[in-house]
Amino acid sequence: MPNENTGETGKIYKPTLSPDAQIPENIKINLESTFEIFLDILILLSIIASITIFCIGGCGSYNKHTRHYTPADTRVLFTYLPAALLLTGFAIVGRWKTDNYYIFDTKNKRILYHFKFIMYESSKTYLEAYDIHAIGVNGEKHYKKSGKADWCYTLVAVDKQGNMISLSDPEGDGALNDLNEKADGLAAVVGCFAAICPKYGTLDVSATGGGEPVLTFRVDGDPY
Repeated sequence: MPNENTGETGKIYKPTLSPDAQIPENIKINLESTFEIFLDILILLSIIASITIFCIGGCGSYNKHTRHYTPADTRVLFTYLPAALLLTGFAIVGRWKTDNYYIFDTKNKRILYHFKFIMYESSKTYLEAYDIHAIGVNGEKHYKKSGKADWCYTLVAVDKQGNMISLSDPEGDGALNDLNEKADGLAAVVGCFAAICPKYGTLDVSATGGGEPVLTFRVDGDPY
């Protein structure tokens, strides 16, 4: 059993579910997946490509290094612009019709991954209760261009092999208490450990040579 840490260093414990607790059968947790990020990038690139093709084909182009002007070429418009516009339209519709997230099946005590892309939709088991060692919150420090640091917190699951899996999108300081409460409640439902993150804390997971992972929080002494 992991050591219990309290106070400013965080807290790791096994919560219990109240007998009269009313828990919904399914709890949805939003997450912007890698595929959704890919579609966002594809939309941006295809729009840039469409504008570039339109400018070259309709207005021509000027090279400031060689000071050479290339006249407009309508063949470029008719050859490449339709494909670029079709790709842009497909990416926009695809992104609009994409919705990926995790579902906590509280009845069967498992985590499902829901995937939807246009007409295809599925929900598959991602983690069973016996695979989940802990549910908690992990903090990460991100630096701005100004050099100042911002902290983001994410709901995570740790499996029995010590892998940390992000279950939600990163959120700012104001969401830390809500995320910790959600981690506590979900851990109680699943029957695993809860890792309650302190402010400016990062969850560390270490292996124990074949045993259960050990969870500790590392608190940044210089959060900014």
